[in-house]
Amino acid sequence: MRRQRGICAAARLVGAVVVAGVLGAAAIEVAGSGVTHASALGLPPVTLPPTTLPSVTLPPTTLPPTTLPPVTLPPTTLPTVPTTIPPVTIPPVTIPPVTIPTLPPVTLPTLPVTTPAPLAPTLSVTPGSAKRKAAVVAQGTNFVPDETIVVTYMSGLRKASKASTVLCRTTVGLTGTFSCKGAIPRLARSGKRGKHTVVAAGSTGDRKTTSVNLVRRAKR
Repeated sequence: MRRQRGICAAARLVGAVVVAGVLGAAAIEVAGSGVTHASALGLPPVTLPPTTLPSVTLPPTTLPPTTLPPVTLPPTTLPTVPTTIPPVTIPPVTIPPVTIPTLPPVTLPTLPVTTPAPLAPTLSVTPGSAKRKAAVVAQGTNFVPDETIVVTYMSGLRKASKASTVLCRTTVGLTGTFSCKGAIPRLARSGKRGKHTVVAAGSTGDRKTTSVNLVRRAKR
């Protein structure tokens, strides 16, 4: 009899444990929503108030300064590079002898050189006929350039002081020409009527003569 009572009591205990486990599992399943569904357990619904967690203020955290220990690098030694260039010996070069052939003598033909004869100087007096004290112009060509020319009138008189009169002086141009003006001498130095010699003498030795006809004075 006692044994049967013990078995009944154990059966009730097991049943209570099973019911408690089922209720706990249902409560855990609906806990995330904050509302307990009591209908699942056959109980009237129960609304739980919202839970407000108190704020937590953390004190400021100050980290201690960190000092790194000094780092000492070992000395670096660079290898020594030699800067001396070894001497270079160039072998001697022997140049073979070169024989230059002997050329036969060349005879050039002798060309005749003809030097043109210099042109003879010329002299003219304009006008070719003039009376005493009349103006005349003496002109010459083929004289030596840059030489001095003296043009002289020859009267034909025996007295030396009256035998000649300078008509004009000038310098020959680069082309060998000259031109100068003068006048027939007066009665005492002009001589008789007729042809009289006019001489153009250069400072380098050039000399040329011409004539001018002395005529009677014109009648009034």
